[in-house]
Amino acid sequence: MKIELWKSKIHNGQVMTYMLAACVFGLVVALIANGMFRKNIILHVVPMEIGQPYWASSMGSSEEYRKQIALSILGWVSNVTPVTVDYTHKLFLQYVPPDQYGALGEDLGVEALYVKKNNLNRVFFPSATRVTDDEVVIQGMERRFVGSTATQEEEREYHIKLRMEGFKPWVVSMKAVHLDRTNSADAKPGPPSPDGHG
Repeated sequence: MKIELWKSKIHNGQVMTYMLAACVFGLVVALIANGMFRKNIILHVVPMEIGQPYWASSMGSSEEYRKQIALSILGWVSNVTPVTVDYTHKLFLQYVPPDQYGALGEDLGVEALYVKKNNLNRVFFPSATRVTDDEVVIQGMERRFVGSTATQEEEREYHIKLRMEGFKPWVVSMKAVHLDRTNSADAKPGPPSPDGHG
């Protein structure tokens, strides 16, 4: 009788050992899986305004997504004052990839100096957009002020080229183009301005 009792206790101990070993193994696998998952977190950049369904993947996106992203970040370059220009350009440059950072950063730096030197305030009112492949063209009216005095009003197009990489939209290039007031958003853009500021 005592032998059977000891055998039963030993058997129960072995079963408990196996169960604990299985639990520990499961915990180790869960921790490894959790560590691997954390290395692959996907950060999805959401546009400021969502009017229609869109899709975005690690290597591409729909036209609606590109349009809304371009509209969301354009204000950081098109709406500036001498006080805000450095900060808003810095926000915009967060969307510029390393291989384009030097060229775009230099252009924005020159523009920031121009804005501050001339006490220029600039506001852009988008009125039409079109998307062609990876380029978004945003047309609208730009108003310029020196201090609080209105100096100029003109139609302008911003051409923003985007690429998706690792689920993030990157600005590959951007240029501003003056337009004749009779042009539409679907017309061919005119040449850039000679002052380099579009």
